[in-house]
Amino acid sequence: MRTWPGFVALSITLVLMVATLFFFRAEAHRGLVVVALLAGVGALAAIVLQGMPGDSVTRHARSTPGDDRANSAALADLARKLTTTDTAHRPEVVAAIGELADRWPAGRRRCIDALCNHLRTTPGDAAPIVRLVAAHLRKVGPTTWQGYDLDFSGAVLDTVSFARAVFAGADISFKGASFTGQIAFDGARFCDATVDFSGATFSGAAVDFSYATFAEASIDLRRARIEDSQVDFFAAAISRTTIDLTRATARAESTVRFARALLAKVELRVGPEVREWVDLTDVRAVDVRMEGMRLPEITGQPTGWSGRDRRAM
Repeated sequence: MRTWPGFVALSITLVLMVATLFFFRAEAHRGLVVVALLAGVGALAAIVLQGMPGDSVTRHARSTPGDDRANSAALADLARKLTTTDTAHRPEVVAAIGELADRWPAGRRRCIDALCNHLRTTPGDAAPIVRLVAAHLRKVGPTTWQGYDLDFSGAVLDTVSFARAVFAGADISFKGASFTGQIAFDGARFCDATVDFSGATFSGAAVDFSYATFAEASIDLRRARIEDSQVDFFAAAISRTTIDLTRATARAESTVRFARALLAKVELRVGPEVREWVDLTDVRAVDVRMEGMRLPEITGQPTGWSGRDRRAM
């Protein structure tokens, strides 16, 4: 909306210049007016384009990588635009912050925090931010976001995907978050990571950890409320990991499923209020400590698992 005065000024200038062109009939004067007309149009067009939405996003994306002051100013402006830009243009701002983080390693932590903060405080804006974060968690090389802590505590997440993302050497917080719809972590890898779902609410959600890998990780589901939802660890490979479901509650048609999962050196804590909802069908367990449930120790390779899957343990 800020650009309409520029367009009005441009239109008025065009009308006046054309009128002047016809007023001066002399050929010499006409040439001068044409030159003035072209110069005026070019100048006004530059002014109008400079004020168009999204243009400052492009300028920020071209900031000098080594200039911390310029990058800090760019990030501050982009963070402001996350809350003031209309929903249709907000993904462009999210993408610009991602590009800034890629070129500014010293400020990458701040860029990630800005995105997470917006996700926590603005319900309904999760999809573009999660897509960007997940894409960077799948990357290898200098622009990966693996190893950075992520704070999604209290966020409202409806149908988002972290499929095949790598959470390595970091603390990931979904504490008190709300999950609905399809929540995908299938094929994700959690290595030396702490994942905090404590106090989270799963309502009408299908949370998919199928074929995910957990190694030296901690999954905290204490006090989680699982209502008409499925949390599925189907065929996951879980080793040297603690899964804590104490004081969690499950209602309606809810299930926490570990069917065909491979557990090795795992501590599984299950509270009495969620015990009847836990599905351990065809679980294969080696050196597993159970609290709140009983599970026989079984050695050998589970049906459907390859040697590669066992080496991942």
